[in-house]
Amino acid sequence: MAEKASFYYTYIKSFDKVVTVLQMLLFSALMFFILLPLLKRTSTISIDFDWFYRKGAKLFYDAMDKTFNSLNKAAERLVIKTLLPAIAQFVIVAPATLTVMLLRPVWRESLDADEKSLKKREEELIARFSSGTFPVAYSAIFVLIFIGLLVLLGRAAG
Repeated sequence: MAEKASFYYTYIKSFDKVVTVLQMLLFSALMFFILLPLLKRTSTISIDFDWFYRKGAKLFYDAMDKTFNSLNKAAERLVIKTLLPAIAQFVIVAPATLTVMLLRPVWRESLDADEKSLKKREEELIARFSSGTFPVAYSAIFVLIFIGLLVLLGRAAG
């Protein structure tokens, strides 16, 4: 019963709409066949957007490849091969150099040493730093310097 009602409302009650849609469909088919001779292929040059996309994408890829790979090579040359080894060398040598700079005035005043003996002490200290062996006196000096720096920083902050 519901099927008969839907058929009635779709086709019979709205028959004028069905005729209108059918007329538009038949008219569009008629116009297609009437205008079909005008749709023949002509000898023209057709430039499509995909041509620009394919060529432009290749050019863009090549440009970005050269740009970023050259930046990568420059960064590798400057940072990895130059800067990082220099920083690593500084980190290895800095404690010994700073200790020599701090102990040089102490050695001059306490030992009344000449330049030759000071140079010998500096070389011994750098050798001890590279091997990692220190006498207890040097450890005590490091602790005193560290505590002194903490006291100075504490007074400056407070």
